[in-house]
Amino acid sequence: MSYLYFCKEKYEESIVWTKKALETDGDPLLSASNYVEACIKLKRIEECKEVFNKYLTKEYECSIYYNLLQFFYLSIYHLEEIVFYEEVTKKILPYYESINYFNLCKPIKLKLIEHLENKRKYKEANKIYKELV
Repeated sequence: MSYLYFCKEKYEESIVWTKKALETDGDPLLSASNYVEACIKLKRIEECKEVFNKYLTKEYECSIYYNLLQFFYLSIYHLEEIVFYEEVTKKILPYYESINYFNLCKPIKLKLIEHLENKRKYKEANKIYKELV
């Protein structure tokens, strides 16, 4: 439900359902990632800190969505830094490509393009644009 509301750009409703999903026994990292993404859309970045502190720990590293949550953390706090580029290109993006999670690859690549364009690396950004097309 959270993801459906997110897709309809009803971010407040998405957050309501995400909080409910975090209370279940399943893997909480997808819900945590959805929560963070909705908060980003609503420009409520401060609310993300608690989620990052709770779920970006060794306990959850085995989750498929750990890298996604880490990506959101890096894109919020380290987008302009080299650590963003290195983690995304050497770890996060190759991981999701290797398990064929292409639906996650596109937004990651778009954020990578933003990073590259901010660094004036237009040729490298253009290569990624071509991959997306």
